[in-house]
Order: sequence, then structure tokens, then C-alpha cells
Amino acid sequence: MAAKNVRHAATSLPPPPPPPPPAARGPARVFYVDASAAYSDDNIPRCDPEDPDSPLAAVQRLLAARRPGRGAAGGVVPHHSTGPYAGGWFVAQALLASEHVTTDESEASITYLDVHCYYATAMLSRRLRPKDVKRLGFDAAEVLGSVLKAAAASSTGSKTAVFLPGPLPARLRGKCKSELQLNSTFVVAHSRPATCVVPSRMMLAPVPSNDGAAPAPVPAPIAGTGWSGDGASGKLYKGRKVLLTFAGEASDAAGASAGMKLRHAAIKALQGGRGAVGRATCESCNGSARLAREDLLRLYRGSKFCLVIPGDGQAGRMLTEVVLQGCIPVFVGPPFATVPLASHLDYRSFSVAISVTNTKPWAASAAARKAVLKRKAGFEVNANVETIDEVLDEIQDLTAAEISELQGALEGARRAFMYRTRLDPGDPSATDLIVEQIVEWADAAVVVDGGGKGKGSGRKLAL
Repeated sequence: MAAKNVRHAATSLPPPPPPPPPAARGPARVFYVDASAAYSDDNIPRCDPEDPDSPLAAVQRLLAARRPGRGAAGGVVPHHSTGPYAGGWFVAQALLASEHVTTDESEASITYLDVHCYYATAMLSRRLRPKDVKRLGFDAAEVLGSVLKAAAASSTGSKTAVFLPGPLPARLRGKCKSELQLNSTFVVAHSRPATCVVPSRMMLAPVPSNDGAAPAPVPAPIAGTGWSGDGASGKLYKGRKVLLTFAGEASDAAGASAGMKLRHAAIKALQGGRGAVGRATCESCNGSARLAREDLLRLYRGSKFCLVIPGDGQAGRMLTEVVLQGCIPVFVGPPFATVPLASHLDYRSFSVAISVTNTKPWAASAAARKAVLKRKAGFEVNANVETIDEVLDEIQDLTAAEISELQGALEGARRAFMYRTRLDPGDPSATDLIVEQIVEWADAAVVVDGGGKGKGSGRKLAL
């Protein structure tokens, strides 16, 4: 801004010249590190997701050989670009194709460590039977830990970012500060990987919902979401005959989490309700509890509102699924589900949050009630009801105009839950928002989504 033309009373000298305009600053530079290429040795096998001989491929083959049965979705193994661990793959692809990446570490503002293959291998290997683990010939969790430790040792104090979708294997959590140095790393995740991860250095990202056996189209939205791009014209929101739906795993067993018990109570409350569907499901089970994936997504596409209730995780795949299917999310708690991208999205504009005061059916003891009350909604609660049975009444009271307004805002937010392999600032997806946050953190330690505790009043991106 030009300096003011100040009147000089004691001299006839002209006013000082305006300051020069600030120099244009180019995009922050990111040094991309493929963990497999950088750290593989005699103790760390190479892990290229495209290599049929990689550790990830070995685990996938063992899982595919299993017969479908209780607790095992045998025969169906997601491609590395699909499934709940695919977010890191999308971010890596987008970074490599962007203007942000440099091959010269000296000119980089931050290092992005790509551990997608190792993380997916470690998480998928947990589903293996003991005899299959022996056949595998290596400990996938220990390999992941060795990679993260090697990266920490070579960071030399520079800023580092990594995508760790969910909790670290239990044996690594005690090392996350001393050996893995995750307390000083910018972490993108779907839930907090370990207690040492600093909330101000963590971004909660949506869980991908892109099941299938083939890579997602490029640069189209992720496969398997049912997204047709027709939401702007209103076609996506027409013909929805069900008012409120919940379909998911639930349990009222003594050892079940409060979220799982709340799910069970919600299903009971919805069953028999006018315009409501409540169903306990299990994708990997046999019999009446099994619900095919496409049937579940079709149920969401036929409903105006869908309950989003935490289970054992934080920001689960259910939220992504209902949003992509055009179903208005209804958060019920406590405990409430933790929401991703809390500082980027105005959840109040496209969702509903209802708090139930009587939590005894899913939190019987005083200690349990205290614990669930800590899991607050990430934004303003729309209504307070006494029992879970009153949730349907609150939704039935909404007018057609209010529902239409929520659907319009939901259409604007849906793209933030999609993952793409190319950046498009004019039509940003989850990938764009993640890369943008990494680049911003490279310049300054900004406060980001550290658990979804904002109230939707932070910086918004034009979606």
C-alpha cells in the first residue's frame, strides 16, 4: 500500500516515495520422498504398490485366498488406489503431478514422506491368520516402524509431512515420540494415529469411500461412489422416499463401546418409524446381517437424511459415504463422530446435530457418561432431546424448504469428500485441501484440523 502524502511544514522536500511492492512468492516447494526407494535395505523390503512381488501384494494374495466367513471378507482385496488406506496414494499422485514438487531438497520448504504402501501392508496384515503371518516371512508392523524411524533420523530438523490414515500398530505407539518423532511432524490422518501427535500439527481428512478392484478414473471422482455429477441440477436429490436411515454395525453387548451401543439404540428407535429405516449390518458377515455394498449405497441414495454415529473409530467412512450419496448427515450423540476438514467446511450449513440428554442406555455408569460427554459435536448442535426416540420427530419437523436448503449446501460440500489424482484449485477435492494445508504448514505452523473441535467458523474454501 502506498505511503500517505504527509504535509511537511518545516521543509519543501517532496514526500518520501512509496515502498516497493512485495516480491511475488511462488508456490511452496515440497520435496517428495518415496519411502521404499529411500529406505529399503536388508531389513526393509521395497514396497511398490504396482509391483506384484511387493509386501503389499503378498498380503493381498493371502487375504484373497481366504474363504468368506465370519469376520473375513475373503476373496475381495481392494486395489491400492481403493479402500480406507488409499488417501495417501491419491495425495502422492497429486503432489507428483503438481507444481509444488521439487527434486532439489535444498530449495524445498517441507518434505513429504510417502509411506502409503508400508502403512497399507501393516494394516491389512492384521487380518491375516497366524499361519499366514508365518508364510509372509516378515513383520509388517515392524517394517513400518523401521521406515518411520529411518525417516526421522534423516530429517535433520527440516519440516516433514506424512499421511498416516489411522492408529499406528500398538507396538509402535510407545515409540512415536522418541524414535519416530511424530510429535514434530505434520500428520494427515482420518483419526489420531497416536497420543504424541500434536493436534495443531494434524489435519483430519475424510476417509476414502472407493471400493473396487480397478484404479479410480483420472481425473474423475473416485470410483464406486455413485457420484454422477448431476447434483447441481437437483437430479441427485429427487425420488428419495425414505426420510431417515441408519445402517451399520451395532452392538449392545457389555463390552461394546458407547458408540456401538448408541447405534444399537438408534436402530431400535428407527425400526417401525414412519419414513425411517434402521438396520444392523455387517459387510463381512453371512446371513441376514450381511448387506451388499451396492445395496448399502442404494439405501443412502434413497434417503433424505442419514444418521452418522461413531463406532470404535473417529472420522469413519460412513460420513464420506452418506455425503457422496447426497444424504444429509445427522450427527447424534454424545459421543459424537469427529468430523474431518472442520476448519474448511461449514458443517452447520449441510448437516444436523442432535444431542440426547439421557445417555444411560449406552453409558450406564457415571464414568462412562463423563467419557462420552467429552466427545462433543464439532459444530453447533441444532436440537436437544431427552431420548433417542425423539430424533426422528426432530427430522420430521423440518420443512421442505429447510431440507432443500440443506441439500443445496450439501452439494457444494460433496467435492471435499472426494479424492482425485490431480489438483484442481477451481474445483477442489479432498486432495486439494490436504495439499494446500501441507503447503501452508510449510510456510508457518498454522493451526489446522486437530480433532474436529471447531464450530465451523474457520476459514472456508469456495467449494
